[in-house]
This record gives sequence, structure tokens and C-alpha cells, in this order.
Amino acid sequence: MGKRNKKGGRGAGGSNLPVENGEENGQQDYSLNQSDSSAESDIEEQLVDKRGFIRMEALEELEKILRPYSETLPFDSTTSVAEKLCRVSIRRGGDEESEKACRLLGMLFINEGDNPETSELFHKVKTILLQRGTPSALEALGMACFVGAEDETTTLRTMASFESFFTKAGRAEAFTMAAAVRAWTLDATTLSPDVLLEYVLGESGRSAGLAIRRYAVKETPKGDGPRDLKLAATGALALVLEMTTTEEDSDEEEEDEDTDGGDLTSFSSIQESMTGSLIDAATSPKILSLASLETALDRVSDGLSSGRKKVSSKDKALRKRIAAELESDVVIEIGNREVVELYRRVDLTRLNAFRSILESGSSDHLAYNPFLRDVFELGDPPARDASANPNSRKYFGDEKTRSRSRAEGRQYNNRRNELWD
Repeated sequence: MGKRNKKGGRGAGGSNLPVENGEENGQQDYSLNQSDSSAESDIEEQLVDKRGFIRMEALEELEKILRPYSETLPFDSTTSVAEKLCRVSIRRGGDEESEKACRLLGMLFINEGDNPETSELFHKVKTILLQRGTPSALEALGMACFVGAEDETTTLRTMASFESFFTKAGRAEAFTMAAAVRAWTLDATTLSPDVLLEYVLGESGRSAGLAIRRYAVKETPKGDGPRDLKLAATGALALVLEMTTTEEDSDEEEEDEDTDGGDLTSFSSIQESMTGSLIDAATSPKILSLASLETALDRVSDGLSSGRKKVSSKDKALRKRIAAELESDVVIEIGNREVVELYRRVDLTRLNAFRSILESGSSDHLAYNPFLRDVFELGDPPARDASANPNSRKYFGDEKTRSRSRAEGRQYNNRRNELWD
């Protein structure tokens, strides 16, 4: 990618100052421009410095560059920056350094969008992130696959890599297993419903489907790690259910009668476990998007009460409303404090599917996933910490959104209070 265009220094010929001063000013401006143009190359060099504190400073500077989501990044090659992140900070850095580097790697993929360069970069970083195997590394790989996977076969292979972390007992800690499930779910949103269901119900993804169901219906576990795993599995199970409801135009019948009740292919068991899991999750303080959970519960109770049915008129109306909101490029609200705007540079088909699932309640794992919240936060750094309250002067969005009246702010507060009462 090309560098930003820099403004040239002022020449002495157009100045009213004496020649000496004009030459001096021109030299100063030239030196400033030189320092600006070399700043980005300095960051790249510092990313592979032997000293940890220098690398951390470089990561912080890189974060400032990536936060505004500029149209053109000030680097000759994003691939070079990503490879430097992986070479030292992600592969050999400490926990804090590695986590920050993984988050920035995910942001690099979002900035680049769906293009051949990101597809090539995805394959380069995949092995390193899997070897690191930390929650942040797995979620970064999930984001890289979400943006950079060139086809569904590549996505399925990456999902299989995630499955090795949560399908085998004792393979990883609960936090790592939860991150693997979240990454699995995120990438599954890019698949068509028939491909995902065929995979989960087939031999390849059978163990993953059963593991997800087992974690989702498990009684309320003790400890933050097991609770995160349960919530992540609930989101994955919700996605499978969501994909099932989208097959309204398909007359293909699944052979549910030939399976036992504990199998994921038993639709009644999916429905039963799904309802219980969502009710449990709705009472958790880590779930911030209660309205979307209620939507999912409604879909379970009335849209699927008698087995596989076409989407109800209520659900169709909801989908139309979501589609209208997506066309207007509105921000999606998660809870009362966070505002997330998904960036349109990603392939629109994937992005709209992801937005729809996020709004419909099948990806509530995003609500408590700080990695993805950071990745999708837009706006200048001072604004990103602002609340979603329209009364806040720092509320970011388009100009119309920022200029909401106080009456609209009061209406927002009333809706918020009704949601949590």
C-alpha cells in the first residue's frame, strides 16, 4: 500500500521574510517531513527490537495509527508489519505484549479488508497463532479467517483447528477453550446455512457439535473460565439454531428420526437445550445484549415449537427491520456502554451476515468479548471510551446521530431502564 501524501515544505521564494529565514524555515519543514515519513519505518524496526519496553512502545504507537481506521495506512506493506508482529511479540513476547499484538493484528485485517493480500497474510500467520494457542491468539486467527479466508473449504479447515482446543478433554484451559469456541462461531457465520449444518451433523464436525452442546447445557459452572466457556458455547449453539431457521426455502428433510436423543441431530434436544441455555445466559452479568436474547428465545418458543418450520411472519418482520438498519449504516448497540460499528470494508456478504446474526442474538459472545469489541470500535481515541448514551457529547456516529436532541436522549434512557427492569 502506498504511503500518505505529505505536504511539502514552504520554499523561500514565496516568503516575505529575509532569504536566510526563508531558507531556514524551508529546511525545518523539510526535516519535519523527513521525520514524519520515517516514523512509520521506525515503528516497524521497533516491533522486532530485542528490548521488550521498546516493542511495547511501538505497539502503542501502532494502535494510535490503526484506531482511526484510515483509508490508507502509512506503511509500504501491511504484510511486513503483520509478520513483524508475529515474529517477536506474538511468538515470544510476554502475556500482555502478546495479547496487544494479537489485537492489533486483528485490527490490521479489518483495515485491509477482503483482498488477495489479506488472504495470503492469513495463511502466513495461521500456524504461528495456533502454536501460540492463547485466547487472544485464537481470537486473532478467527478474525483473520473471517476476513481473509478465500473459500468455505479454508474456513472449515480453520474451524477444525479451533475444534482441537475444545473437543478433547484437558487439551486447554477453560478460557482458551472459550476463545476457541468464539473464534469457531465467528468464522461459522461466513458459511451458508446448508454447509454449516452439513458439517456439524456430519462426521467431520460431529465432535464439535456435541462438545458445544455439552458445554452449553451444562449446569451453571463455578469460576470465570467455565462460565465464559458456557456462554461461548451458548452463542455457538444459537448460531446453529439460527442457521436452521434460515432454510425456509429448502424442502430437504434431515434424518432426525434415525439418531438418538443426545445427538445434535435430534432437533428437539437442540430446542430444549437451547432454551435452557439462553435463560441461564440471560441472567449472567456478562451478557449485555438482553434484547437480542429475548429475540432468540421468541424464535425458539413460537417459531420452532413443532419442529422444523418456515420462518414466522414476526421473524420476517424482524429481518426486514434489521435489513433496513443495515442499509442505513446505523451503529449496533451492545448494552448501555458500548457502541460497535462494523466496518464496511470487509466483504459485504460476510459483513451483513455477521451483523444480522449479531443483532438477532446468535452472537452474544461478542457482548462480553473485549478482543472483538476493541477490533470493531471506530472513531478517534478520545471518543472510543464514550458511553452509548446520546446525551454524551462524545457519542460518536454520523452527524445526525451525534446531534440527537435531549428528548431522544430521555427516550433512550427510558428504553434502557425498561430493558434492565
